[in-house]
Amino acid sequence: MKIQKIIRHPASRLLLVLPLLGLLFVTSCQTTPGSSGESSASLQGSGAGIGRSIYYSRCTACHAAYSPGSRTLSQWRHVVADMKGRAKLDYSQTADLMAFLSAKAADS
Repeated sequence: MKIQKIIRHPASRLLLVLPLLGLLFVTSCQTTPGSSGESSASLQGSGAGIGRSIYYSRCTACHAAYSPGSRTLSQWRHVVADMKGRAKLDYSQTADLMAFLSAKAADS
C-alpha cells in the first residue's frame, strides 16, 4: 500500500523514469568499431589495441566515432586535450589513446 502511494506521487515517478532515460541515452549513443566506415581489419592492424579500445569505449559514449584518419595528429592532440577530462582518462589511458590516434592520423 505504501509503495503504491509513493509511485503515484509525480516526483517519485520522475525519480524512477530519469535513470531509465539516462541509461537509454547512453546505450543508444555508443557505436561499434567499423560503424564509422572503417573496416575491422584496418582497425585491428593498428598496433595500439589498448588505445583503440579506449577510443571505441570512452570516446563514443557520448557521440559517434570519427574516423581516426579524418584528422591530423596535431588536430587529434587538441581534441584529446579538450576531451580527456570529460572522458575521465588518466595519463596512461591518454597516452594509449594518442598512440592509437597517431598511428591512424591523416598525416601518419
